[in-house]
Amino acid sequence: MGLYIGGIFGGPEAEGSEVFRTICALSQAKETAQTHFVKPTDGELDLVFHVPGSMLSVPFEGIRTGRLSKKERIMQVQMAVPEAALKAPNLLAILTDLLRQAVKVGKQHLEKKQIDFQEEDHLRLIDHIEGLVAQQQAATDTPE
Repeated sequence: MGLYIGGIFGGPEAEGSEVFRTICALSQAKETAQTHFVKPTDGELDLVFHVPGSMLSVPFEGIRTGRLSKKERIMQVQMAVPEAALKAPNLLAILTDLLRQAVKVGKQHLEKKQIDFQEEDHLRLIDHIEGLVAQQQAATDTPE
């Protein structure tokens, strides 16, 4: 239902990294909030972050579309995480901006296949999960 958020990581060093933790936090926050924002009758997007690493680089920039299943009403949209973003202090904002762009791209392609998709509902979901993850990060950054 709605959105799926995941990642493909280009090396073992990603495990436990800030980008890994942030993508996991976005995915987990989405799981708890999605039913409050997204209609179950909407098409779905599988949003996949491609993160560069020591073993694999990302062979594209920006956003690209992947496989679309009209029968299952789901489309994959892939997002290249720039190398510079990996150490950026505003990593969460960079990742959620990529999610918003991916939703807009996915909406266009689903619409062409006559699959219903409420872009504004999904964008509100991303705004909400960004806030949840920012709160979690602030709570873990606060010294005791």
